[in-house]
Amino acid sequence: MHKGVPDVVNPVTAGARSDTLPIENKEKKLLDGFLAGRERLREEVRKEDVQTRLFDE
Repeated sequence: MHKGVPDVVNPVTAGARSDTLPIENKEKKLLDGFLAGRERLREEVRKEDVQTRLFDE
């Protein structure tokens, strides 16, 4: 990364970049994996917000 630029992947930028790359491109596969993992984490957080107790009594 450039000096002064944080080493963070913006999901909007990652999606746009992935859309421009050929399907077999390694960078596209990495970006797509990042985006899929990010969505799975969001779903897990939503599930945890709904679950208020670890064990039912």
